[in-house]
Amino acid sequence: MRILVGSVSDCYKVLGIIHEHWRPLPKRIKDYIAFPKPNGYQALHTTVFIGDGNIVEVQIKTEEMHRHSEYGIASHLSYKQGGKGRDVLAWIHALLPKRSASQETKEEPPKDTPRWITELADYEEPSKNYKLFRERLTSDFFNHRIFVFSPNGDVVDLPLDSTPIDFAYSIHSDIGNKMTGAKVNGKLVSLDTPLKNGDIVFITTSENAKPNQKWIEMAKTSTAKRHIKNRLEKLGK
Repeated sequence: MRILVGSVSDCYKVLGIIHEHWRPLPKRIKDYIAFPKPNGYQALHTTVFIGDGNIVEVQIKTEEMHRHSEYGIASHLSYKQGGKGRDVLAWIHALLPKRSASQETKEEPPKDTPRWITELADYEEPSKNYKLFRERLTSDFFNHRIFVFSPNGDVVDLPLDSTPIDFAYSIHSDIGNKMTGAKVNGKLVSLDTPLKNGDIVFITTSENAKPNQKWIEMAKTSTAKRHIKNRLEKLGK
């Protein structure tokens, strides 16, 4: 369930009203307004019991927050810039931290650079391969997003059509590298199964497990692909 309100203060008021009428699930209350996701996503999330053993996830956000989550970062930035047609990708690329010629020091971005942009510095050599940077950034951040849960109730923000492989590597590279299987909503699924909004994902692991080449094609995010490639290189595959 999605509730749109007029202001940030109204978001918290509505959250209070909901919890007065329905009991929230433990560890399912997330304040992404005070602590936005790396890609800038903001909202209040709660999951409540509504009777008869049923639960409902509720997202509370303002109109601007909704526009951001529905149409992605690029549309959000274009809106904020007044529709000037600016090349948003080039703008983001220019703000990324850059290394000096010696590669030993890194230039810091402007102080007002959004946090999610500085975190994109994890991309491999973004300043040297702009075409690849554009492709990965468009795939990971500008597409529609889904929000899935860990068994502990943590919300994981992923691109549309992400798989359990993407989920595992978004938690930690060790989880991805040691993954043996996945359960979605309590049922065993293949690792190339597209995840959907609200799915609860459980990853099984083993110390002896290791990724294989096929995972690169199954994964949707560049983060997962990069970790898989790095692990395979270390294993000599």
